Amino acid sequence: MRYSIASLTIAGLLVAGTSLAAEGNRGGEGPGSSSGAGNLGGGESVGADVRTHEPGSADKQARKKPWEVEGIWETHRMIRQEDLDGYGVNKTVNVGFLYFRYDLTKYDRLWARGGMYQRFIADSTETGFRADDTVFSYRRLIPLPEKFAISLSGQLSAPTSFTSQKEGLITEGRITVGLEKKLDRFTFMLRSYLAGHWMKYTSAEGGSANPKWLWLSSLGAEYQIPYINVVTLGTSITNQYLWLYETGYNSNAPSSTRFGVAEDPNYGFNQPVQQAYGWEIYARYNAPDLAGVRSDLTVSYAQGDPSLGYTSALHDGARHVYPLFWRHTSTVYAALSVSY
Repeated sequence: MRYSIASLTIAGLLVAGTSLAAEGNRGGEGPGSSSGAGNLGGGESVGADVRTHEPGSADKQARKKPWEVEGIWETHRMIRQEDLDGYGVNKTVNVGFLYFRYDLTKYDRLWARGGMYQRFIADSTETGFRADDTVFSYRRLIPLPEKFAISLSGQLSAPTSFTSQKEGLITEGRITVGLEKKLDRFTFMLRSYLAGHWMKYTSAEGGSANPKWLWLSSLGAEYQIPYINVVTLGTSITNQYLWLYETGYNSNAPSSTRFGVAEDPNYGFNQPVQQAYGWEIYARYNAPDLAGVRSDLTVSYAQGDPSLGYTSALHDGARHVYPLFWRHTSTVYAALSVSY
């Protein structure tokens, strides 16, 4: 399913008048935080493709040509602003993705993705733009009876993002399984992936433990409004777990001083498993096709999201879950998706 999220027009309104906190918080709530908002994982985007490639897309979007190009522009703005100064959160972030897809058959697809982030605070020699990791993938669609569909995909990334270079990422391999079921005007979606990170180092610059394995699952549903078939309402909930490498240490040091970022002898040299969660509600408008160009516009409220990361279950050294609102990751965001 394409959760591409919402609008250049709305994006411009969201950007206007923004004041930004300092960027940073590397490892504050988890390593690899793309926005300082608690994104646990390697590279810049922890899972943009969780919401952009649904199992049934080949059936729903039958095309006369085997290839497709898609551009997505997103603007994210934090809900709560006044107490974030000093925490290191970008209060507004723009995200752009460019996809190229080629269908080998009706059920076999190759695709590649590049992207970038724009933050509104940067060093004097920087523009505020940074690249995302570049991703290459193969997907196999398996239609099933009763309007079920399964997709299996594998992908590898090239470490073109700033975060991946600081972590020493060589590549991230990912295996994704998706399941979709259509029921009248409802569509139900389940997606889960396991990612492994091949690193040069166990620690990123600054000492944060690098990610080793990441498992993410997302459950979503959409409803197409009767008599207004171009408008869809949807929601999704996401949960992920992250396993970390042991951080570097001096092997000659006493054992009592050799523990990593956990700083807890109960864990020894094994970092505790990190957990993060998120959910969102959205409305999407699918514009009529124009000369072979398809577009959709979506607006969303999200408690963590795939582009900027999810909410860590650890806060100030303790485990707390805030299911409805957490000020460091609660955002409204909008994006325009245009494909040809």
